[in-house]
Amino acid sequence: MPGRQQPASGGDLHDPARPGERQRRTFDRLHGTQGRSGGHHRHASVVQLPGAIRHTLGSLALAAACHDGALVRQDHTVHIAGDPTDVALLDAARRYDLLPGDAVGLAGTPVAYQPFDIRRKIMAVTWRREDGTLLLITKGAPEAVLARSTRRLAGGQSGPIADADRARLRTQIERMAVQGLRVIALASRTLPDIPASRDEAEADLTLVGLAGLEDPPRTEAAGAVHAARRAGIRVLMITGDHPATARAVARQLGLDGAGLLLTGTQLDDAALAGAAAATSLFARATPEHKLRLVRALHARGEIVAVTGDGVNDAPALAEADVGIAMGAGGTDVARDAADLVLADDNFATITCAIGEGRQLFDNLRKASATTWPAKSRSSPPPSLGSPSACRCRSASSRSWSWNCSWTSPAAPPSPPNPPKPTP
Repeated sequence: MPGRQQPASGGDLHDPARPGERQRRTFDRLHGTQGRSGGHHRHASVVQLPGAIRHTLGSLALAAACHDGALVRQDHTVHIAGDPTDVALLDAARRYDLLPGDAVGLAGTPVAYQPFDIRRKIMAVTWRREDGTLLLITKGAPEAVLARSTRRLAGGQSGPIADADRARLRTQIERMAVQGLRVIALASRTLPDIPASRDEAEADLTLVGLAGLEDPPRTEAAGAVHAARRAGIRVLMITGDHPATARAVARQLGLDGAGLLLTGTQLDDAALAGAAAATSLFARATPEHKLRLVRALHARGEIVAVTGDGVNDAPALAEADVGIAMGAGGTDVARDAADLVLADDNFATITCAIGEGRQLFDNLRKASATTWPAKSRSSPPPSLGSPSACRCRSASSRSWSWNCSWTSPAAPPSPPNPPKPTP
């Protein structure tokens, strides 16, 4: 594969192709790359826009240069940490020597960084390449990136995006999402100078490609959800992913993937009151939406437990009656905001804990019923109440929430004071 890859910005990227057996193995493995993060498998594959495999590898190199993760090189080994999405893409790039600074990765120095913004749904990194030019790379929700793109990379050439192209790209995004893939869009742009504002930087982008990440639920997750529902627990799923992705994951977990689904833009105050009781699926939700949903459940008199793993889950974790953070794959911010930390990040562990807690509660009630009359025959045994309904939501290893309702009976009567002995 002679020649050099031209990035979407019209700048210069090293050609990712390598001669000999290494090149053939790279091409054979391209669409079966696999990343591991937090004890979970994530499969990352880059789906190229019209173009050769060079384009696909070039897209992966760009994705590896736009991330929130941490790369530590030690003894010829690369250690990757950070957000699971970033880790999966970086691990895929590492397998093909496409990390920044590698033989076929992006060469240069990052000079500006715009973190992921939950409202804009994108992040951006600006690199100063070896020839002195500036390259801005963006990554984020496909609808957000596509809305800011005016050109696309096809066949190694940059061209304008026509209305027909946008329709075809939206169809492709939907097709990937219904398979349960988390879809990420990549775009870039050559800059004359470091922009004064983020709006100025993230405009007139050139769409480079789409990445699909599979985050399958644990094998025991569906059984745990079924056991929870059989015990009177209603499972709700709130995610920032594409609505079609949310439905696909819900079906894998045994939830109602065809039922009513609300997106973040539909979660106004009027809709939340009814959604708290009738809706089980929420997509494209922001931290504010999660927090407002917890408060809506509180307004209904329900006790709420929330589980999550990311920084964005912290407000809802703190607001909930019981916040449960992920211990293995969660962030420090989530763990600090939570009341409990789940060491193995396993939904089945929570359902098991609920079962043991109910058994303990039942044993305490039985003990109270048998020991109370012996202390005072004139007073009835206290009514400690019983759990009625526990509402929960989960989305595989993505951020989860549990919404639990329990009856809250009046406090039991205090036992009468025993008569004082007559001197």
